Amino acid sequence: MNNHIELLHNYFIKYSKDVLNKNLFENINTKLISIDFSSKSRRGNISSNFYLVAINKIKDKNFNFKDDLLAGLSNLFFVKNCEISKTGFINIDIKKEFLLEQIINLLNEKDKFGKSNFGKGKTINIEFVSANPTGPITVAHMRGAVLGDVISSLLINSGYKVTREYYVNNAGSQIDILGNSLYKRYLELFGKSIKLNHDEYPGKYLIEIAKLIKKEDGDKWIEKNSKETENYFKTYAVQYLINIIKKDLKLLNIKFDKFSFETDIVSSNVINDLFKILENSDLLYNGILEKPKGEDTEDWEPRSQLLFKSS
Repeated sequence: MNNHIELLHNYFIKYSKDVLNKNLFENINTKLISIDFSSKSRRGNISSNFYLVAINKIKDKNFNFKDDLLAGLSNLFFVKNCEISKTGFINIDIKKEFLLEQIINLLNEKDKFGKSNFGKGKTINIEFVSANPTGPITVAHMRGAVLGDVISSLLINSGYKVTREYYVNNAGSQIDILGNSLYKRYLELFGKSIKLNHDEYPGKYLIEIAKLIKKEDGDKWIEKNSKETENYFKTYAVQYLINIIKKDLKLLNIKFDKFSFETDIVSSNVINDLFKILENSDLLYNGILEKPKGEDTEDWEPRSQLLFKSS
């Protein structure tokens, strides 16, 4: 299948040979020919610099190069119209019928088109989205989801064995705050007076989660101010929000092969194993980082710490 870029490029090559054979032009350097999708400042679907490449190669000064070139381009079966701008670029509109035909051909040849074995035998992990499970996923995260999914698909069609991974940051201070915020919403359902701190989560979605806990457990957790209560509310919130995130991703037909939870990684020996690999490869050292720039650094003080050797 020949697309309009390829067809046009072939036409410019043939045109260059024809005018050379007719002794109208000197040899045209066809390697300089470019065909690009037009920017907003140009007209047409595509633009080419061919006129600029060839204009200085005219030998016969009586030859009307501009008109001859435009006439030839206009006769191409896929060209709707064309013009040469004041800057010398050729702006070309492609017939919609031709473009639709190309789309149909692509759909009919989807098992062959756009595939290669470039990455055959290689595995690659694409970690994307990975929004912290402290609330519903946002439109901004979904933008990254689409990008990561497209990159994964491109690599798969290039022969790679791809794993799509979502890293769940379900440990640390943010998750502690999430669990505590949910617990306060739970107490509120029983008429308890609560006050959310400035760094806690005020979202109404926590009220809905608290209602589910009340429905399942009743007042079981009201009097318990223990580690068990803290862990329960953190775990419940994370699991609920991850399920919501999965449902939203499914609406875009984005599916992950693996959800990796930080708590699982911390509880395993994998981090220690990683440090051993880095140490054995001489990729760790004790050093002092430079003072950060462009930030409020009044409290900053130099300190020695373990660093990774990077270029």
